[in-house]
Amino acid sequence: MKKLMVVLFSAFFILFGVSVTSAEEPSEEGEAAESSEESVALPYSYETLDGTIIYFETKKDYDGFIALPESQKRDATKTVNSPITTFGSTTVKNTLISSKNVSHAWIGYHSGTPDWTKASRYTLTVGKTYSATGKYSYSDLDISISYSYTNTVSTAIPADSTRYSRLGIWGDLTLKKWKTVSRDNYTGAVVSTWYFGTSNVNARYIEPKYK
Repeated sequence: MKKLMVVLFSAFFILFGVSVTSAEEPSEEGEAAESSEESVALPYSYETLDGTIIYFETKKDYDGFIALPESQKRDATKTVNSPITTFGSTTVKNTLISSKNVSHAWIGYHSGTPDWTKASRYTLTVGKTYSATGKYSYSDLDISISYSYTNTVSTAIPADSTRYSRLGIWGDLTLKKWKTVSRDNYTGAVVSTWYFGTSNVNARYIEPKYK
């Protein structure tokens, strides 16, 4: 029976494109969600379909945003590369408020190792796409980070087989805070003002993370 469990466990990790050299069977204990800093509670917020969190200073701004057509709410943060964008009866303008570079910041657990195990080595498969998701708190904003990459060479990562571990992904990040103002094209009145953050992963680091 024990032999059958080991075979099934090995097949599971082949499915995720990671070969694990283990000293023991994996732990089934759960884990608490992590973030790089404490989450910031702001008065009003709205989460878009892609996971971006938009923040508002006043209820008036929040209500004005909620009243916008669904297409505008969906694309509210996708105009970041276009300083001024027209949406039917409104025009939005983005302004960069601040930016920050962060070295070796925690992003999240590696998708190739969904469970804790006592492994002596992890081997990442060439041609396999891996990912990690998380968030980073910066300048009163929680910025969602979603990162994926395709492994170009087979990679072996040593680990301490006496401790439970999973692979984690850290990164050198560029974080930016944006302010967006939406105006009525006919009256020029401000419909809503909101803030959001963007992130860019400039370099990645893949290492074991221990309990």
